[in-house]
Amino acid sequence: MNAPQRRKKRCGRDAKELRRDARNFKNDARKALQGTGGSGPSESPDAKIHEGEERLRRAGNQASAKIDAATILARAKTNLAAEIGLRALTNIEVNVNGSAITLTGTVQTEAEKEKAEDSVSQIPGVTRVTNHLMVKP
Repeated sequence: MNAPQRRKKRCGRDAKELRRDARNFKNDARKALQGTGGSGPSESPDAKIHEGEERLRRAGNQASAKIDAATILARAKTNLAAEIGLRALTNIEVNVNGSAITLTGTVQTEAEKEKAEDSVSQIPGVTRVTNHLMVKP
């Protein structure tokens, strides 16, 4: 399997994971609104509401983090395509972990390597870029 096929497969897995997270978020929201978030029958309605709020907040934070990572990944690939071209992008792997980006793969020149790092470091929300690109003319 070549690099574009692996990326396409990974994007499909990421999309499935985001859909699953959205379903979980929807279920947690429904439980929170119904007050059936695992509370015992002896808990007060206020305690059930508080528990529901907490579950909803956690689910929202998790969904937000995944969406943020997907947004950063999309922006990184767009920036890379604009800066170094689609041809070079097929040989670059972009991984996002929180606000950190790791670039791996190959480029043809040292200038492309530097452009790649510069283009992703300018994305809002990115705090660190690890550049493991190798120059192979």
